[in-house]
Amino acid sequence: MKFNQKSNEKQLLLKAVNKFTVDATSTKNEQFSYKINKNEIEFLLCPNDKKFDLCLFTWKISALFFTYKEKNLTIDLNTFLKYCPPKYAKNICNIILNKAVLFNEKILSFKTNATNYESNIIFSPTYKPLVDEAYTLACGTKFAKYLQVAPSNVVNIIEFVHLTNQKLQKINKNLKIKILGKNKMAKKGLNLILAVNKGSNEEAKLLLVEYKNNPKSNENVGLVGKGVVFDAGGYCLKPSPYLIGMNQDMTGAAAVVGTIFSLAKNNKKVNVVCAIPLVKNLINQNSYIVHDIYQAYNKKNVEILNTDAEGRLILADAIAYLSKNYKLSKLVSISTLTGLSARYFGDINTPYWSTTEMDANKIKLSFIDAGEYCANIPLLPAHTTMVKQSSNFADCANISKISHSDSSFAAAFLKEFSYCPNFTHIDIAGTIEYKKYPINPFCLVLYNFVVKNFEENVH
Repeated sequence: MKFNQKSNEKQLLLKAVNKFTVDATSTKNEQFSYKINKNEIEFLLCPNDKKFDLCLFTWKISALFFTYKEKNLTIDLNTFLKYCPPKYAKNICNIILNKAVLFNEKILSFKTNATNYESNIIFSPTYKPLVDEAYTLACGTKFAKYLQVAPSNVVNIIEFVHLTNQKLQKINKNLKIKILGKNKMAKKGLNLILAVNKGSNEEAKLLLVEYKNNPKSNENVGLVGKGVVFDAGGYCLKPSPYLIGMNQDMTGAAAVVGTIFSLAKNNKKVNVVCAIPLVKNLINQNSYIVHDIYQAYNKKNVEILNTDAEGRLILADAIAYLSKNYKLSKLVSISTLTGLSARYFGDINTPYWSTTEMDANKIKLSFIDAGEYCANIPLLPAHTTMVKQSSNFADCANISKISHSDSSFAAAFLKEFSYCPNFTHIDIAGTIEYKKYPINPFCLVLYNFVVKNFEENVH
């Protein structure tokens, strides 16, 4: 991504280099450069003189960037900000830079003749503070997408931890990283995480990241992201077509890492703790199997009725551990949890479940500020009853007896492991791709949620 800062005195050109991009020797292929003109910007911002809709704008921008994806694209940010309502200026900056990274920059390529494309962002010095924050967010998003799309033989459990540690270290003195391995997790009773990883020859990890940058605040937000670096389904093996894309089953974990990077790099005055369980769900002679029963960190016994419902198991342990050992005001988990949510809500709406109406509204506003559509699904007492009645032998099972309710069952299942009463789960299984093209817009959503609700509320 290039920045072209217009000034009467000089032009400042900054080139962002991501060292995690795999560069290959390339020939000079014909490159395409496209500049958005004034009429298109007016249409994108206020089509047919209707009231400005940030989500509609975002999806129009996504469609435009998708059309010219992985091509040289010049964007005059000044024109956008000139015509958009002033209160949306920050949102517009964040959205455009994030979409430019997601669609127009080559995040990862192993092609022998790869061409590196860049987005050229033109802006005036007036908007520099907005662009600086948005650029850091875009860097977090870019790193998150790299973790998301990298094959599991490139970014496995160990490499995920290494890259995250490398990316986060030294960017902020108030950021601390702790890693729990197999032995420590066994001693602490994180048996669900260990059970899922039994089929892998790699050691499971629980990555804990603590960012305490507001000693004046008693508000602490917890973020938990699902980190299954590859999901074959275990002995409930996925059919071969459904194995495609399963290296992206750690998109929730990637989103959490990208978010904490952006918060720390922008030196936001917030207190955040993150838990990222990292496993592979594979098959060998040691794999966990159907009807196995394991004791979770919170001492509840869980019966395994489907080894392909592994995400909720590792999240349950991580949620229980984080909420018991840290005094949390809010807790948000994010994951590619259920295929059912993708079938019900498609690739546009992201469903979420909250235990309180106030939290539900705050999450909704965070999505809207990021220009993303979402769907608030209520957590009903009936869902909790379903969880408690799901097993004949244990406290609960990891799937529902009613298949069409699995998404809500999974959210209710996770709620049972949270010691924090203000709990929200976001299921991104259907919205990590745009027309089959991998994207990860959720760093911006989580960033908005933390900053808007915790930086501005100092006690």
